[in-house]
Amino acid sequence: MPVDHAPSAVHCEVDAVLSGDHITLRGVITAARDGGGSYTLAVDKSGAAGTSRIKQGGAFSAVAAQRVDVGNVVLDYSAANRYAARLDVSFGDVTVQCDLDPETVK
Repeated sequence: MPVDHAPSAVHCEVDAVLSGDHITLRGVITAARDGGGSYTLAVDKSGAAGTSRIKQGGAFSAVAAQRVDVGNVVLDYSAANRYAARLDVSFGDVTVQCDLDPETVK
């Protein structure tokens, strides 16, 4: 049976940037063609002070092969806290999801 190696119409990831005592989590979408769609970025933080959940979403427009940043969440950072984020993207008839890689939050 042949394997389809065609590139996906859209790719996503969740970036984490540490700056002092804050962490910024942002969704990143790259599409193979021009078009538009919608996204939802859900971020969870848990630690000694409790838990929080932030959910953002909306529409986006993409130009082929160019990065589009969506959502922006800034939280206090502590190595003792746990951070999780999930980005869901709909682009035309394609739906993809990606999660924050916990190894990037150190």
